[in-house]
Amino acid sequence: MEPFCVSRRRAAVIALGAVLALPVVLHHTEKPAGADGGQGQAVAWGDNDSGALGDGTTIRRPEAVVVEGLSGVKALSGSLSRGLALLNTGTVRTWGNNEEGQQGDATTTNHLTPGAVPGVDRASAVAAGGVHSLILLDSGKVLAFGSNRYGQLGIGTVSDRERLVEVPGLSHVRAIAAGKYHSLALLDNGKVMAWGLNDRGQLGIGVTDPAETGRSRPVEVVGLTGVKAISSFYDHSLALLDNEDRTVKAWGDNSGGVLGNGVTGGLSNTPVAVLGLTDVEAIAAGGTFSLALRGNGKVKAWGDNTFGQLGLGVASAPRNRPTDNVVGLSGVRAIAAGIGHGMALVDSDDDIVKTWGINNAGQLGDGLINSAPNPTPITVQTTLAHIGVIAAGHFSSYAAD
Repeated sequence: MEPFCVSRRRAAVIALGAVLALPVVLHHTEKPAGADGGQGQAVAWGDNDSGALGDGTTIRRPEAVVVEGLSGVKALSGSLSRGLALLNTGTVRTWGNNEEGQQGDATTTNHLTPGAVPGVDRASAVAAGGVHSLILLDSGKVLAFGSNRYGQLGIGTVSDRERLVEVPGLSHVRAIAAGKYHSLALLDNGKVMAWGLNDRGQLGIGVTDPAETGRSRPVEVVGLTGVKAISSFYDHSLALLDNEDRTVKAWGDNSGGVLGNGVTGGLSNTPVAVLGLTDVEAIAAGGTFSLALRGNGKVKAWGDNTFGQLGLGVASAPRNRPTDNVVGLSGVRAIAAGIGHGMALVDSDDDIVKTWGINNAGQLGDGLINSAPNPTPITVQTTLAHIGVIAAGHFSSYAAD
């Protein structure tokens, strides 16, 4: 895994990228059907390299600004210098970095404001990977576009695609998630398929491929059944199981103990149980940390805590299993995770967004840039009245009503 460099409604979630058709979290969330809210407008804050905030500029914003031209937003997904939005119409908008065709519009020109992905009108979920994108259609098929260096588009080749292409042989999909250079699909039967880079066990198939080597067609993650939700970011993934205890499994790179199995470092190329974690409602995989929303409305965190991304009130040594709750959070109904910051949507009259962790690009939304990390959740002020969706990019944050 490349080194991390800082320089550069409860069932309402979905969480680099991830998406789902069930109440779950990845790097983004989805508004539940029939939920009260506003006009589906979106705001963003943090790093704005290549137009990641969609406000028509490339200026970093430590406070929320309006993403131009969006309404009827149903779900959001953030990644490296870009964002995706699923609209109530079933169409998809993208903005930000497009150097490898990850906007899907047959160009490699960056977009400072959202533009439509051509040919999509029946989408049900979106997922932004490192430099590739996935769209789930209501037919259960998956579309992919962008960088394909490691086969992360799942089309049997390693050629980049600047236009939409269907992932062949993949059907009956009900959720998608995207890591740095790999992709996941949750099937109706509760099994999970994976494709792309596998040098750190990202695919969970029981073997680790040589460096720079991936799988260009979907393969089944071993030993996973009865999966309810998936989340992936960077080089590890999470699966929420639909069992009596609602437990979680993890696989891939284990830097900082991000797999939560009591071990720090190394990797696991098969899913392992996250220790001591039950009654989980939603999951969110971050850079080298992970979050889980529990049935009591509180949030557990584990993994690297160098920048306070576990929200424990102190930046400290990593935690290789879930221990304490994120401090001061209750009544949480959605979570999201970036490279080094966490987000939570809290039930209240104003639907409060809380953030914590690193703030090198203003991603905490407190009006500051390059400030010291904040290991305790703070409140973000937005212009939205009834927030229903949150998402975290690498160094940016998103919300919509």
